[in-house]
This record gives sequence, C-alpha cells and structure tokens, in this order.
Amino acid sequence: MITVLHHDFGNIGSVVRALSHLQIAHVLTRDPGQIEKAEKLIIPGVGSFGAAVRGFAHGDLRALIRHRVLDCQVPVFGFCLGMQLLADYGEEMGSSEGFGLIRGRVVKLRIDGSKYLVPHMGWNDVHQNSLRMFEGVRPDSCFYFVHSYEYVSSDPEVKVATVNYGEINLCAAVEKGNVWGAQFHPEKSQVAGLQLLKNFARF
Repeated sequence: MITVLHHDFGNIGSVVRALSHLQIAHVLTRDPGQIEKAEKLIIPGVGSFGAAVRGFAHGDLRALIRHRVLDCQVPVFGFCLGMQLLADYGEEMGSSEGFGLIRGRVVKLRIDGSKYLVPHMGWNDVHQNSLRMFEGVRPDSCFYFVHSYEYVSSDPEVKVATVNYGEINLCAAVEKGNVWGAQFHPEKSQVAGLQLLKNFARF
C-alpha cells in the first residue's frame, strides 16, 4: 500500500489516476495517524518551495515524515516539487528548510534566461546513470519536466540522474537508499514514467 500525501499544492489527481490505472493499492491522506502507518510514501508537488514548507508545518508533518523515512526506513518517492522538498533547504520565496532527507539546496535554474526559457518545460531524455528507479526503462526514454528551480546536491551518497538543458546538466532524479526523487513528472511521462511507479511499488 502506497500512501500519497494530500496537500494543497500538488498534482494529486494525475498521481492517483496513474496509480489506479496500474492497479497499485494506495491511499490519499493528510492524516498523521495514517502517515504513521504508511508502508511507502509518495510526495507529489507543483508550486513554490516556501509555500509547500509552510503547508507541511501544519501538524508537524515534516518531523513525522523524517521519522518515518529516516528512523523507520519507509521508502519515499518525491515528484517535481516533492523531490525538491527532500533537500535541506530551498531558496524559492526566501530560504526555507526542507525535509533534510538528502543533503543539498534547491536554487533557481543556473542558466541564462535571455537564451533559454524558464521554466524548463517539456519532454527531455534523461541520463539514467543506473539508478534503480529506471529498471526496465529504455535508455533513450523521455520524461516530462516543468520547473524553474533545481536541486544541487552536497551529499556524496546521493546517486543522481541528469538532464541537459541549455549549456548545463541539471539533476533529473536522485536515489539514496530508501529515498527516491524525480524532478520530472512520472505520472505524466507515459510508459516510461509508469514503469517508475511500478518499480517503486515493488521496492
């Protein structure tokens, strides 16, 4: 059973539809009691880092999620903003503290905005770098991105997949033990993205 965190800044509907399509058992909740019993967690997200952090401060969900993931080793998968929230800090709307599940910061895209569109939006291929989440996914598969900020890792234990945008490589996905994150939207990335959800369900 996968517990999908219900909040006011997420792509909740598309995530639930994807899991239902795959017949993966799941529950959508923001109830701390259910989160305390979660076997796996998905953190969706669309919007700003600062606003999301304030939303999770209600009921001290940040501390509960850290306890479940770090102390109880519950697998967690963050999508888009949900991946960024896994980091220590984010700079969007001022510096805010994330979940601290992977070391690093979330900063504005480090590209020349006069040459390249911000947000980075659309389909791009990902250099998968043998991350477990991509098992069964073709190396030339594309995934759907929409983001103006990027995760910059300072954690030597984090495995990173990348995507090229403009003149730099951006973090496209992360793995550290039971912590998974995708900057793209697996639930909107057709067959390749659905395979990631299947892999997480089997993790």
